[in-house]
Parts: sequence; C-alpha cells; structure tokens
Amino acid sequence: MNNAQRKALAQLVEKTYQRLIGEAKDKEGLLVKEITEKVKVELGIDTIDTQIEALKKQIENLEDKKKKLGFGYYELVEGSKAKLLIDTRTRQESMEMVGLEKELTERLAGLWTAQTIDEAKALLKGIVK
Repeated sequence: MNNAQRKALAQLVEKTYQRLIGEAKDKEGLLVKEITEKVKVELGIDTIDTQIEALKKQIENLEDKKKKLGFGYYELVEGSKAKLLIDTRTRQESMEMVGLEKELTERLAGLWTAQTIDEAKALLKGIVK
C-alpha cells in the first residue's frame, strides 16, 4: 500500500468516525433530555410547575380584586369603596377629636372662672380619678 492509499483510507476512517461521534453526541443529548424529563415526572416537578402557575394566576386575581376594592400599588384609588370608607371613618374620628378639644376648652375655661373648689371638682368629675 502506498502513501496515497494510506492517506485516502485515513481520511475515510476519520470522516466515518467524525460522523459516528456526531451521531453519538446527538444521541447523548437526546438521552439526557429524555432522562431529565423522566426524572422530573418521577420527582413531581411537572406537578410543582403546574401548582406554581396556578398560584401565579391566583396572585394576579387577588391583585385585581385588591385594585377593584380601591387599593392600588401606592395609593387609594379615587372614588373607590375603600377610599370612601377610609374618608368616612377618618371624618368620624376627626369629629370625635374636635368634640374632645371643645370639651377641653370648656372645662379649662370653667376652671379659670370657678369661684369655689366644689365648682372646680364638678368640672373635673368623670375625667380625673
């Protein structure tokens, strides 16, 4: 056998093995993918992924519900039920505070104008123990 024949056979062998190596790599890649999928099913990863997606959808629905009730991300939505309730209750608390401030002013004025200890005690009745 001469060198030209050796060279031709070497190229043929190399080409054949390169093809076989490529096929083996492809087969290995498919095998890894197939085994990975089987292990995911065996461990319940597909079920977990489904649950995660369901929870994400539930979170979206709850965020939408929260917005519909009037609670945006950073502030209350104007005209919403939540804004109305908060404003109403705040106004009621403010009215109570205004009433207490008025009562304080009246009692202090009464103390300064009281002529006797009994009058002063009457003003303090119910607030000082």
